[in-house]
Amino acid sequence: QLQLIQNTAARAVTAQYKHDHMQDDLRKLNCIKKRIVFKLKLLAHKSVIGMAPDYLREISSYSHHGHS
Repeated sequence: QLQLIQNTAARAVTAQYKHDHMQDDLRKLNCIKKRIVFKLKLLAHKSVIGMAPDYLREISSYSHHGHS
C-alpha cells in the first residue's frame, strides 16, 4: 500500500505515465530524499550548538542530561 502511494507520488512529481519505467526516476528521488534528510539533520545540529539562524534557535530547545 505504501509503495503504491510512493510510486504514484513519484509519477506526479516526475510527470510520468502509469506504465512508464520508473527505476531511474526513483533513484533520483531517493538522492533528493537523502539530501533533504541530511540538510534537516545539519540544521538540527546547528540549532543544538547555537549556529542555526535565529528563527530556528527561537523555536527549539535542547537540554543535556548527561552523566558527570
